[in-house]
Amino acid sequence: MSAFPLTEISIMKKTLFAVPLYFVFAVLFGVLILPGPIQAQEEEAPNEEVSIDFLKEMADAGDAASQYLLGCHYVQGDGVEQDWAKAIECFQKSAEQGLADAQSILGLCYYNGEGIEQNYAEAVKWSRLAAEQGIADAQNTLGLCYEEGTGIEQDQEKAIEWYRKAAEQGNPEAQSNLGACYYDGKGVEQDFSLAVKWFQAAAEQDYPEAQCAMGICCQCGQGVEKSDSEAVNWYRKAAEQGHALAQNNLGACYYNGTGVKKDREVAKEWFLKAADQGNAEAKENMAKYLKKQKDDFRTTMIQLAVGVGFIVAAVRKFFGKKKAENPSPDQNGAAG
Repeated sequence: MSAFPLTEISIMKKTLFAVPLYFVFAVLFGVLILPGPIQAQEEEAPNEEVSIDFLKEMADAGDAASQYLLGCHYVQGDGVEQDWAKAIECFQKSAEQGLADAQSILGLCYYNGEGIEQNYAEAVKWSRLAAEQGIADAQNTLGLCYEEGTGIEQDQEKAIEWYRKAAEQGNPEAQSNLGACYYDGKGVEQDFSLAVKWFQAAAEQDYPEAQCAMGICCQCGQGVEKSDSEAVNWYRKAAEQGHALAQNNLGACYYNGTGVKKDREVAKEWFLKAADQGNAEAKENMAKYLKKQKDDFRTTMIQLAVGVGFIVAAVRKFFGKKKAENPSPDQNGAAG
């Protein structure tokens, strides 16, 4: 029940975050007025409904930035009722006007099938438009499409090219994906040192896929000095974020006492968390755990039975000896 090498890149859906409303004015009027220090009871809190109404007016007037920002609000239900259909409509209008951020999000929505029917060809179309404008998220999405051959002919070298562009901008998903390519030798010569370089860059941004990968590299001594305790550290970071493979591997460390004090009850907890997410290795490990528990119980009962047998035999022997030392009149004849 040890860690298993990475064999594929896990695709994690991104969360779409609304942008603070004061940024709207920077986009619309070219002036960014940063909020000043909070002064107690001197200023009333801004009326969010008025801000949203203003944003809607600007979006209806055809302003691309306002359409994009309003779409973000609809995704999160921030100041408006959450509505994916309206969000997609806003993103589409903004993207068609050439706003790169809107094109990037629209491409991601098509890729994941979020709020709209999944369509890889459309994902490629919009992601490329944004990627060519330097949007890192779009570059990563386009890299995924090239690697998987979804919506476009598979081309690992182009996948690497787009991953690298995004990774060099600090995008953690792209850094992790590029690291996985170096780890597996996909599109590039296998190089564990470079794999660790990119995994670590992403892991330090709390990206769980990369944290789990770092755990595997540390445990196996691939591209980094072997350290079971450091592997446990990285597994735990990813496991606490719900990463199933990391949960399974952390459970295995606890079960075997690898890099951490052996604790099979804790191991069981992590195996269950991973198994609940459908991790096949965790399910197998839980089966082994339960079998071991059953075998241990059977062994304990046998040992207990044997121990009881020895006690019974000893008691019988003791009382048998006493009986021989004090014979009854019936056994030795009556006095006459």
